[in-house]
Amino acid sequence: EVLQAGGHQTTSASSIKEAISKANAPGNLDLLVCDIFLSDGNGMELLEQIRADQPNIPVVFFSGTPRSNLQAQGICLPDDAPLLSKPFRPTQLLQTIARFRK
Repeated sequence: EVLQAGGHQTTSASSIKEAISKANAPGNLDLLVCDIFLSDGNGMELLEQIRADQPNIPVVFFSGTPRSNLQAQGICLPDDAPLLSKPFRPTQLLQTIARFRK
């Protein structure tokens, strides 16, 4: 809702498989906004699979877990991937996404 209110078109998925299918549809995805912890894996696994076909896709992750704790769990985010800490304000998400729209 926040993204749509900010003028963005969105697609949601309930699994990594569904997200990959939607991401691979022609012209469907130009930015991935994703939680780190998903019901069937993690956001980094999803990003790796999407970047296999779209290597330059930008991503914004969010999580209640700090980046250092994620690394301790073996989840290493790319340097170009911002991590928003939950809870975050809607304006934080929109400002972060705006950096990729320049």
